[in-house]
Amino acid sequence: MKYGLFPSWQTYYTASGTNFNQSFSYFGMPIYKFFASVSKHIPTTNYGGYFADYSQPLAQAFESVIQGTNPEQALKTAEQNAARISGQSIAGK
Repeated sequence: MKYGLFPSWQTYYTASGTNFNQSFSYFGMPIYKFFASVSKHIPTTNYGGYFADYSQPLAQAFESVIQGTNPEQALKTAEQNAARISGQSIAGK
């Protein structure tokens, strides 16, 4: 809270001394209390079992596009690398 970061530990929302009810004139409401109520309804994200395998090839593809590689070719390379790393086949091949 000191640096403007919002905590994810829900017990903190009601802990003494946290001042979640503090109102800010800019927002016209106790913004921390609002965030606390909204954060309870955020669904869990399931990235699946291959997220880590696919992250690096995609990051490399984005970087190569920035350096001038054709986007279609960069994504084809990422697809091949992700298949090699994960052991999965490429769909449609």
